[in-house]
Amino acid sequence: TGFDDMWREKSLAFIAHVTGQSYGILHDEAEVLETVDALGDVVGSAPYIETVVFLQQGSEVTPAAVRGVDPLREVKVSQVPGHMVDGTFLVDYDHAVIGRDLAMQLGILPGDKDLLYSAQMFQDSGEDVVYLPQEVIVSGLFELGMWDFDSRYILAHIDTARDLFHLEEGVHGIQVMTRDPLNVEPVTRAIATALGPVIVVR
Repeated sequence: TGFDDMWREKSLAFIAHVTGQSYGILHDEAEVLETVDALGDVVGSAPYIETVVFLQQGSEVTPAAVRGVDPLREVKVSQVPGHMVDGTFLVDYDHAVIGRDLAMQLGILPGDKDLLYSAQMFQDSGEDVVYLPQEVIVSGLFELGMWDFDSRYILAHIDTARDLFHLEEGVHGIQVMTRDPLNVEPVTRAIATALGPVIVVR
């Protein structure tokens, strides 16, 4: 239907055609990406880390999700860079972009400095570990036209996400863009075969 087509188009602006997720931490992502890129009908792949955070602007705090990305590879698997409605798509260790609806909740504008608190900070792990918030400068706001993404997500550098998740290396998974989004099954099977059972491909 027309609604299904619209939903799919908007979803694919943020979610790649194929996702490969590790059961734990994927430590050899460079090798995995090289393997995937060599497959036919793959036009781009990128690593990601995803974690829950609390976003603070001044005295206001709200839960959000951070997706840590490699900005050079992200442009091959995401349409977010083409959906900036204010500011620019600048993602490095100090800069991040956020959904427009999320920004509106806290009155955030490009150029604002905000704090990201890992959810792990509020869990008693029993370990003598000090968790510090990450300060990021909001470089821009994106709008994909889907509330789930625009009201929830922050795209930050993958190294920023690693620090929030307290990872020295590795990623949670990879995203893959294919030539034909309406016929991803052959590519999905090829990726699953190439990578083996350590990664769930869907």
